[in-house]
Amino acid sequence: MATKNIAPGTLPEGFSIKNDSLFKGKEEAPHDARTVSRMQKVLHAKSDLPSETVTYKMYRGIWQKGTMRFDVTILPPMLLGDEPNKTFGHYHPSGKDGIPFPEIYEVLSGEAHFLLQTHDPKNISQTERAILVSAKKGDIVLMQPYFGHLTINSGKAPLALANLVFANFSSDYSAYEKLHGGAFYELAGGSLVPNAHYLTCPLEKTSAADFAKAFGHPKFSHSLYELAQKDISQFAFLENPLLLLKKY
Repeated sequence: MATKNIAPGTLPEGFSIKNDSLFKGKEEAPHDARTVSRMQKVLHAKSDLPSETVTYKMYRGIWQKGTMRFDVTILPPMLLGDEPNKTFGHYHPSGKDGIPFPEIYEVLSGEAHFLLQTHDPKNISQTERAILVSAKKGDIVLMQPYFGHLTINSGKAPLALANLVFANFSSDYSAYEKLHGGAFYELAGGSLVPNAHYLTCPLEKTSAADFAKAFGHPKFSHSLYELAQKDISQFAFLENPLLLLKKY
């Protein structure tokens, strides 16, 4: 993936993306990597790729202002068993008001499917709602409180994502690990099959624009980084999710 595929202003100064990696100057930025061995637990079918094959890289905190952290995640196109490449999946813990922290993503390059899901508070395997959001370059998608989520590289090119999140919490991967992935698996041909470890509900499918409209989210006229750099206070709901529920 060449830098020219990334729109100007979407990354902090000095950062660029090439060869499925994020660079600061001439050096690759510090990152955490997911490998096939770690992903096996959340796959529909076992992957035969070497166990240490890197499936995606997470570059956390490449820019931060106050308590807001800006990250980049890059997923190259590959098959994991019979699925296109995806992230592990996680939920967020709750803030002081008892409401889980939200998170906001931008597709910098490529195509993404965001699989969001909620569950019965007393039974994590009982899915109450599942939504597949299709997003393309330039789309910004807000992950609602209470929704767990994972991201699928639904295209043929590398998928690069930016995200903005409250910095002072850790994501919870345990439900996805225990239940062997999300409530649905997207297979390489595009079909979606229920995960037998869940008591699933019907899957809703929507676009990024229609998803934002359904939840009353704002329309963003600039990139996530540009917006955060200009006025980070507009994202105060990432730290205080009650503001999001009151506003939208």
